[in-house]
Amino acid sequence: DQWHKAVLTRTEMLNRQIKKPLVYAEYKHIAKSIAKFTHANFSKQGFAEWQAVQGKKGGIAKGKSFDEVRQKAIQLHSDGLSKQAIAEQLGIHRNTVRNYVMHK
Repeated sequence: DQWHKAVLTRTEMLNRQIKKPLVYAEYKHIAKSIAKFTHANFSKQGFAEWQAVQGKKGGIAKGKSFDEVRQKAIQLHSDGLSKQAIAEQLGIHRNTVRNYVMHK
């Protein structure tokens, strides 16, 4: 019951934001359907596991997007440039350079 009320409140809020809002009976039934489905199919542990998988995907993708800059910073450091000079050249913070070099 508490979960259903929370879903209904959220549905009402979202309904107010659309150009042609649904009538109360329509979004009430949608909220009830959502509440019943999520209550039957989700658990705290299941959600935590899903979150962990999603977070890992995001971390991997974000890490790959910085690979080029990371490798360039490591190379410049090997060439003898200071962390500050590398940071200025690559447009990143000097602490980021420090982390890249420390964890190469």
